[in-house]
Amino acid sequence: MVNADSRAASNIRSVFTDEPIFASCASALAMCGLILCMASFIDPRQVLGQNVWVKPTKFAVALSVYLGSLAYFARWLPDRLRINVIYRAYSICIVAAVIAEFVWITGAAAYATQSHFNSELPFLVRLYPWMGILAIFLTSASIFYGLQIAFNIGPGMAPAERVALSGGLILTFVSTVLVAGYLSSNGGHHVGLTGSGALTVPVLGWSREVGDLRVAHFFATHAMQAVPIIRVALQRILPRCAVLPLTVLALASYAGFIAFTFLQARAGLPFI
Repeated sequence: MVNADSRAASNIRSVFTDEPIFASCASALAMCGLILCMASFIDPRQVLGQNVWVKPTKFAVALSVYLGSLAYFARWLPDRLRINVIYRAYSICIVAAVIAEFVWITGAAAYATQSHFNSELPFLVRLYPWMGILAIFLTSASIFYGLQIAFNIGPGMAPAERVALSGGLILTFVSTVLVAGYLSSNGGHHVGLTGSGALTVPVLGWSREVGDLRVAHFFATHAMQAVPIIRVALQRILPRCAVLPLTVLALASYAGFIAFTFLQARAGLPFI
């Protein structure tokens, strides 16, 4: 237990050492998510049938996981890159984009209105495409990290580990941009008409009656965590020689699964 605790503490220190900007922002967002979650039990106001603070809480958690994951993956970046001034400026811009997105979503919640697909308030209508551009920019950190890890021969990573980390990160960017681009042009999350008392998946809020594009978006944004986790599971249960080809297969299968959930939603069918 002592060894496990010391390894966990060492990993935490490494995250803040390797990428302090992302790690610090991820910690702050996690605290904000906790505060917003408590606010949902105090403030009874609702937007589209759910408490006003549910959406910013989920975004705070999602953005925290995103930046926290990048901070963890930073240990596999080239050493010269992490001390590069241009990279540090890029990291600060990514965090600024994340904060802008969070403020936008939380601000709309404070006024008990929609942040996305809001056609009533002219200010939010004009702001929406700019937030889309910022969303693409902040997601670019995933493909940047993926490419850097793919071509960084320094750390002596196992081939399967390199494929899982870089492939998951690149898949996150490509699939998220494609799905989110279609979602924004669709004018809403749903494909089909829902009733006033529509059934949804608890916590996630996905429709259980019609197609919901948020399903594909969720799995797309979490490819960067899912694929490396699958690789670790494969390594624990299979001979080392079989891990690499099965990791490649897992990466392709996960991409296919994202495509399946996207096409399923487009057909107007619920995921669950």
